[in-house]
Amino acid sequence: MVFVVSFGLLCLLGAVLAWIDIRYGIIPDWLNLTIASLGLSKAVIIDGPMAGLEAFLRARPLDPSSGC
Repeated sequence: MVFVVSFGLLCLLGAVLAWIDIRYGIIPDWLNLTIASLGLSKAVIIDGPMAGLEAFLRARPLDPSSGC
């Protein structure tokens, strides 16, 4: 059930992301953060805390000069 709901939300947010990008050409930070948070919470709920930590570490930029 958790997988179906989170997948549905990710699909919906992906469609919103595409629509905003087509109309305005820029993706708002709040939408990026929402999608990343939903994906991270799905990893923690489905696969456990270690998978969530691994997903978080893989998503962080490796280059410190990137500004993030």
